[in-house]
Amino acid sequence: MEALVMKTRGLLGHLVFKTQLSKSIQTDHTKPLYVLAGMDASNQIGMPQAVVGASSSPLDAYNSYASPSLYWSPMDQWKQLFLSTFPQEAEAMVPEDPTKDSKYNENIIDSVRSQKDEELERFKKQQERKMRDEARREGKLL
Repeated sequence: MEALVMKTRGLLGHLVFKTQLSKSIQTDHTKPLYVLAGMDASNQIGMPQAVVGASSSPLDAYNSYASPSLYWSPMDQWKQLFLSTFPQEAEAMVPEDPTKDSKYNENIIDSVRSQKDEELERFKKQQERKMRDEARREGKLL
């Protein structure tokens, strides 16, 4: 923790007072990351050390998503390692029309919304009528 405070202090000192910036980096994912711009590159990242759940059989590796580097790109391997380290929660299904979801029922807002929907429908019908009338007039004039 003390090292993080010192690095933050050095960074703020550099930004405010233009002091010399420390060139050290911290890339261990179990500690606070500290990588300055330009201090890393994608070719330095390389392959993950281990893909958790990796299979020894090529057929099993192909069928399960966790596979050795012969079959998947480094990005896929990093994704598998990330997902095994930090499991993701299943996303809730968003209803097709969230305005009709009973979980978010607001009587005042719902009544205003239905009134505006009715006004919109009336406006659409008026516009359709207007377009038909114009088309009829143009047809008679031609």
